[in-house]
Amino acid sequence: FQRQYSAVLPRVKIMGRGQVFERLLNETIPIGISSKLLDHRNLESVPLFEDHVILIAHPDHPWAEYGRALPADLIDQPIIVREDTSGTCEVVREGLKAFDTTMDMLNITMELGNAEAIAMAVEQGVGIAFVSEMVAARGLAMGRVKKVELEGLDLHRTVYMARNINRPFTRAQGLFWEFAQSQYEHLNTEIWQSLVDFSTPV
Repeated sequence: FQRQYSAVLPRVKIMGRGQVFERLLNETIPIGISSKLLDHRNLESVPLFEDHVILIAHPDHPWAEYGRALPADLIDQPIIVREDTSGTCEVVREGLKAFDTTMDMLNITMELGNAEAIAMAVEQGVGIAFVSEMVAARGLAMGRVKKVELEGLDLHRTVYMARNINRPFTRAQGLFWEFAQSQYEHLNTEIWQSLVDFSTPV
């Protein structure tokens, strides 16, 4: 988008899902990105891309060598989690239901409100963690963390772009909204791959 519209200066603020919802409703931000569909009569939400949530561990963790484990084995492992209301926690909680496992049964050693901080904690050997594959990509490429497949557990979520229909867009905001929607297929193939695979030149 910036290559096509070089005069546009993007301003990106990082905040929780609840804050995105609140600020869209009070019209203090024009566009919000959320890992959950923001359901409100004044909001329009469209799919932006599909995100994959994976389990990562320190390279010295016993699971790292084989890269596989059983969901039941999670209960005994020190695990780092996001806050209970986060999209990641919600996806993990729903996925574990199929294995009769709840978050309360896990050995939670730390709760952090930032996915990048969680990945860094895993790099330091604090515990294992579920994070977005996009967040883990750099650590995986550099060998600082290892991906662990949990048998029968495939975690993914749709990330949405939302706007308040009562707030008129500026020309630049309207162009970005249309551009992002037009890139859905591209985001989920070539662009996504370039973000999660640091071994391939972009």
